[in-house]
Amino acid sequence: MNFDTKSNIVVLSDVHIGTNQPTCWYQASVHEPYLIAILQWVKDNAASIDQLVLLGDLVDFWTYPCENPLPGFTDITGANPNIFGSAGALGATIDALGGEVYYLTGNHDMNVTAADIGEIVSPQGHSPKFLDVGNGLDELGFYQPMLPSGAPSGIALGHGHYYTLFNAPDENTSWEPMPVGHFVTRMIASHWARTLQPGQTVADLPGQGAPMGITMLPFLLATLSEPWKSGGNNANIPALLLNWVAGQMGWNDTNPIVMLDGGTTTLDEVKTVYQNLWSNWAARQAALMNSPEAGQIAAYKAALADALAWYLGWFAQQASIQNGYDLVVMGHTHVPIAGMTGGVINYVNSGFECPSVPDMGTQQISFAVIDRDTKQTTLLQARKSSSGPIEIVPCPAASVSPVPPPAMDFSCYITIENNQGFPLTLTGSTIGHGYLTGPLPQQIAPNSVARIWLTDYPGGHGSDGSVTYQYPGGASYTFAFDCPTGVLPNTCSGGSWFKTKAGDPNGPWGPIGSIARYGHPFSVTFGVES
Repeated sequence: MNFDTKSNIVVLSDVHIGTNQPTCWYQASVHEPYLIAILQWVKDNAASIDQLVLLGDLVDFWTYPCENPLPGFTDITGANPNIFGSAGALGATIDALGGEVYYLTGNHDMNVTAADIGEIVSPQGHSPKFLDVGNGLDELGFYQPMLPSGAPSGIALGHGHYYTLFNAPDENTSWEPMPVGHFVTRMIASHWARTLQPGQTVADLPGQGAPMGITMLPFLLATLSEPWKSGGNNANIPALLLNWVAGQMGWNDTNPIVMLDGGTTTLDEVKTVYQNLWSNWAARQAALMNSPEAGQIAAYKAALADALAWYLGWFAQQASIQNGYDLVVMGHTHVPIAGMTGGVINYVNSGFECPSVPDMGTQQISFAVIDRDTKQTTLLQARKSSSGPIEIVPCPAASVSPVPPPAMDFSCYITIENNQGFPLTLTGSTIGHGYLTGPLPQQIAPNSVARIWLTDYPGGHGSDGSVTYQYPGGASYTFAFDCPTGVLPNTCSGGSWFKTKAGDPNGPWGPIGSIARYGHPFSVTFGVES
């Protein structure tokens, strides 16, 4: 954090404010004092804060029993006047920041509209700035704050659900963008509505809001093991998931489920509506990476990102390499992440605000602060001090790898620096082993940089390939790279010069022209000079 200049961006996600019904993860009687303390901290430090970004799932339309009508936005704001009211904490914070508060939707609040957000009006007449795809967000759901110069900051802020199989916006159903995860949460809420004791809420139970309260690991191990080899592309994976959850929660396939518009459906219909989810996801990723097998693997990683918070860093890195981000900040998983180890970009997760009371000793009510100018990120938490008042202090959090252990990363991370005054145009490529995580840059502009990520398939081979670029009517350059498994050494060639490193991509580079023969992943920067 830099308190000397107005360069900090505060990111707050996954508060999950609802109507305080017993099945809502957020209970005002428990969580409101912490949220007010965070908003007060932002207000108190407004002189050094450029903006506050509400990074999705601020409010929640999912944590209600299947048999109950769902609330509207005004129902939720009306049930929480200390936050949303005319004298509420959010309005005071918006005014302190001169209106520089931005609202992105997540999965639990994806039906929120600009008109809804316009209902939040501060004493000075400010409302949060609503962002959606085409209006402040790119096609991947990311918001990029700008530098004072007007140039992109290289910071990408997104809720993260776009990269999760069961909670990403689904445009292939009549209920779009509602994902199948909505019905999983509703069945769990129905279970607790039947089993909670009088006066009890889910905030009194361990594991609630974390986010599911049930572990999906048995389902994943039993159902999704190596689906790219066992026909997952053709299986109705959502039906298998819904059957598994329904069995855990005691839900019948024909019981009515009340929808947002007041109509009803059944679990039988839901299974049919989402039956092509896996194949649609795998096909989109296959087209991006030009590999049907890679599409299957990506769908599996997206399922793990949903269920266990694994591989969200992998998708953050995939988006970064394709779009030039340096730092990606997400929420969604309810797990604070301090950074990325073993990757070429940085990924941070801001955590969540609604842990259950029994979990508050081990789970933090956390948020992130980013220095826009340096891209340095600090995780903070609201907690009760030993003397009683709530204090804002550093939040402990682990870092993650884009490839979670015990898997190993035999990728080639390639950077090409075009240091001449002419563009380089792609004229050819070969892939020996592995797959590209996105399309190759078709052109590298003068005095600019391109990044390529060639990663390995599961199995005994690493990754190797080459790309060829040419100046208009001029010299052609082939850049070759190889990160094998076993005892074979890493190799590379091409460009006017190169430097390499093996192991941690954030580690030091070796001397120009030297090849880091052993270790993985393998990173190479090629330079092209006049």
